[in-house]
Amino acid sequence: MRIIYSDIIFELFRHFSYQPYSIHIDHLSNTEIHELNYIEEDAKILFIGKTGYGKSSTLNSLIGKECFKTSNVESCTRVCEGARYQFPNQQGSLTLIDLPGVGESKQLDTEYTSLYESLLSEATVIVYLLRADQRDFAIDEQVFGSLFSANEIRKKLIIGVNGVDKIEPLNRRHPFVPTYEQHLNLDKKINEISSFFSIEREAIIAYSAMESWKTRDLLSLITQKVVALLSPKYNPEKRFEKRAKSGDRTAQYSLGLLYYFGDGVIQDYKNAFYWFECAAQKGHMEAQNYLGDMFANGQGISKDIYHAIYWYKNSANQGNPISQFNLGLIYMEGKQVSQNNLEAFQWFLKAAIQGEVAAQHNIGYFYQYGTCGKDIDYDQSINWYKKAAKENYSSSQNNLGYIYENEKKDYLQAFYWYKKAADQDHKNAQFNLGRLFEEGKGVLQSTFAAKTWYKKAARLGNKLAKEKLKEYQDERM
Repeated sequence: MRIIYSDIIFELFRHFSYQPYSIHIDHLSNTEIHELNYIEEDAKILFIGKTGYGKSSTLNSLIGKECFKTSNVESCTRVCEGARYQFPNQQGSLTLIDLPGVGESKQLDTEYTSLYESLLSEATVIVYLLRADQRDFAIDEQVFGSLFSANEIRKKLIIGVNGVDKIEPLNRRHPFVPTYEQHLNLDKKINEISSFFSIEREAIIAYSAMESWKTRDLLSLITQKVVALLSPKYNPEKRFEKRAKSGDRTAQYSLGLLYYFGDGVIQDYKNAFYWFECAAQKGHMEAQNYLGDMFANGQGISKDIYHAIYWYKNSANQGNPISQFNLGLIYMEGKQVSQNNLEAFQWFLKAAIQGEVAAQHNIGYFYQYGTCGKDIDYDQSINWYKKAAKENYSSSQNNLGYIYENEKKDYLQAFYWYKKAADQDHKNAQFNLGRLFEEGKGVLQSTFAAKTWYKKAARLGNKLAKEKLKEYQDERM
């Protein structure tokens, strides 16, 4: 009987006699389903190898149903058969394909090998089956030599070692669990296969289809390989490109992020700008903020602060605290536009109310020094600094220490906040702690402790700390 196949690969795959069976969902973990759900194409898994080595029974075990014919006395697979699992996203799928096995006759081997060659480039993963009790690899060596020499094909390859229950010494445990001696022999077999076929051990999985032992691990390895070859970890654009081109603003923004940060792709600011702009024009506020960043910094486009402000405002008016903070910074610094502390205060306040820590610090600063057209108000300053300080914002902690020391004369509170900031390597706070120890404010006077903190601050570049240490050195001379 001759195998039925087409010379045209896509026609061949289209005319597989897919069975109306699907992989049981509980065969896949939630993590695997989540990863597969990002794939928007049909992942084709080819099962090939020597006839009688359990390809069909392996597939039945994976699927959980007897949909592929098996026999202990004759070869059953004469045509390409498959079972498809549709991913929850309804766009991608996993198709397990049972191909005829080699080893029946030279004539059929020639035809089957030709079939394999025609399918390899279209396959996502190739599972080549051996048996755990197998000793002769002559036919398999020929197949490997003719089919799997190219690195592009070998990276798709998994070797499945079926029939672990047949490895010596046999045991009759039910459910089947290999004995210690079987584990040792199996380990030797896997090492032998790895060396003989020059394939890493990680790509070899031993199992028993008959006893349903470790077949779940085989499915897991297949899934990992599919994800590695098709998922965004290696081809990040695949996750978003199709939807981005169809106008999905979330996908456009996500694609922009990939190019902006070079996350799994070559960093490309022009491409990032293009996709951010597509999403921004559709009202995506995070994309609008990134577009503002790119105009402000001249990334992928000529620097233009007015376009940056335009996009920041579009995003800020939708409630984006990051854009609100960015606008506040532009007006506070006044480097490329006229300085306007009142405008800066208003934008910082919007961001601070939403929990933007740096904005909370800046509001505290404005109240501390009265630099926004408002009177100095230490209580308001403390209120905003504390919000940021509780999020471990070290500059706010240091400034709280300064207010408590110099305005409130509460040296215990001053020490508490200076220490919080100093422990985060805030060099000014370390200097201030040294000063408290030197002067005995809120702590016992200690020259040793003062020097210790001055040294820490000096190492981080605090000039006043360096001068203090020099004074101590001069006193000793």
